[in-house]
Amino acid sequence: WGYVSHHVCCLDGTNNGYQHIAGLISNETLANKVNLQNVNEPQDLYKEILDILLVLLKSDNSKQAKEWYAIKDKLTRKFIKKPVLMIPYNSTTFGIANYIEKYFVNENISMAKNFQNNFYLATLIEESVRQVTPESYKVLKYLATTAMCFNREDKSIAWHSPSGFLIEQNYFQNQIKRITTKIGNSSIKLSVATGETDKIDKRKQLQGFPSNYIHSLDAAHCQMSLVEASKHGLKNFCVIHDCYGSPASELQRFIECVKQSFFKIYSDNNLDNLYHQTAEQLSDTSKLPSALDMGDYDITDVLTAPYIFT
Repeated sequence: WGYVSHHVCCLDGTNNGYQHIAGLISNETLANKVNLQNVNEPQDLYKEILDILLVLLKSDNSKQAKEWYAIKDKLTRKFIKKPVLMIPYNSTTFGIANYIEKYFVNENISMAKNFQNNFYLATLIEESVRQVTPESYKVLKYLATTAMCFNREDKSIAWHSPSGFLIEQNYFQNQIKRITTKIGNSSIKLSVATGETDKIDKRKQLQGFPSNYIHSLDAAHCQMSLVEASKHGLKNFCVIHDCYGSPASELQRFIECVKQSFFKIYSDNNLDNLYHQTAEQLSDTSKLPSALDMGDYDITDVLTAPYIFT
């Protein structure tokens, strides 16, 4: 007995942002931690970072550390997953602290109502990630330094992703109009954006480029995976960021196409390509960052990695 099922089964990339960073610099250590190699058991980056976080809290004698460590049972893998994922996309410490506040206020943890407590824990999470994946911060710094070169020349950044898609990062300052109004007996002053100027918003460009570049790799991988799947006769799939789905009978073949596309992207030196693209747009290339050291990761490993998507 049976019937043809068209129900979609989905698999998620494990630590997708970190997978891209591992591919960018061919770092074997990070590749192993995010399941880009053929291993017998899946690696758990979140658990490794959480363990370091608890060690840092336990070794700190500050009041904040003791208070957070007292509720260490609440510091779970579920909790730490989002801030760990935020970091490759250049989230700020404030952004992580805001997440901590929302998460623990919903858990009725009163100390999370104090932003200083949340900011403290956010800095420790960042330090834990830095200890476990120092490569991530090197790549983010490289991208931020590139953005600073464009800020010096008041230029917007443009680049082609590995799929050939042109991305133009246009962050411009807003024209601001000040309005004074009243609510009851109180005077309220508001700033209202009335349009954009032709001046680069350097803060947004600097903060946005690292995350936008990593996102462009996500998008390229997705697009190239669908093209590869189509070449193999697959027509039924759904995708959301790093989540790939298809009918169960086709899922294995689809994921093989996804792996093949990742292999194709990182068989090339993408940061070198980015350097040449940005150099063509700048008048002064002397401040562009030096090339990062490339590791010994063999990108062919991804083709047999069983846990790259789970």
